[in-house]
Amino acid sequence: MNEPAPRSLHHSGALIYSLLFFLLVAMRLPVAHRVVSEGTDMVDELNLTLSGVDRFIGVPFTNVHWPGMVNQFLLVPTVGTDFLFASHFAPTPSAFIDYLANVYREPWHVLWLARILVVVVIAAGFTGLAAALSAYTGRRWEPVMGVVALTSLASLWPYTYWASADGMAIGLFALATAAAIVQPPPGGRGSGMPVLAGALMGLVLASRTTFFPGVLLLTAFRWMNSGERRWRLCGIFGCATACCQVAACPSWWVEPVRFLRAGR
Repeated sequence: MNEPAPRSLHHSGALIYSLLFFLLVAMRLPVAHRVVSEGTDMVDELNLTLSGVDRFIGVPFTNVHWPGMVNQFLLVPTVGTDFLFASHFAPTPSAFIDYLANVYREPWHVLWLARILVVVVIAAGFTGLAAALSAYTGRRWEPVMGVVALTSLASLWPYTYWASADGMAIGLFALATAAAIVQPPPGGRGSGMPVLAGALMGLVLASRTTFFPGVLLLTAFRWMNSGERRWRLCGIFGCATACCQVAACPSWWVEPVRFLRAGR
């Protein structure tokens, strides 16, 4: 039976992963903030951000092909909180209308907030992945350096700070992979955390449906090698993924109802 790790090791590990999280965030904040003064040439992130603001005025979904729902869900309370600060905690309907009008006229501040959300999810996802890989391999620094190198690749770098559905999906996929890697405690049951991994994967697909191959990869390389319980674990993972995706995509069940009502 494995001996529990000394408390000092747990504390040093928590410190390392906390520093990794803040490092990943700090590397992206300056370049993400440029949108306030320079705007953006990435039309998709602007459209997705304004679609999130549309939720306040009841406009039908205009981006069901992404669908970018996690970005929008997180943006709604973020915009609401920003309005409270902008109104000095004295909100009125007319002040909110003025606030929204200003957002549609000059969306760069809200786009900056939307970028921060993606940066935080990216940092949390890859920090969790580094911690899970460290626990799985018994090595500490290699996963940390690997995560920093991976997120700094030129082909991946823009997606780690753009307010896009792709960036949100990448961060959530890293978290889902971390949940799949985590081992049960000695003497405990289970193989990874299929419910949590499946729920996170459902959010990945609710952000970007083209990440569906990731579902197959996690199933094939994680739970298909879990012995006699593999089919049960695969079923739990698949059901959690499907349920969370449907729950996180209101357009799947709101827009058909809107369409049927309009045809009456």
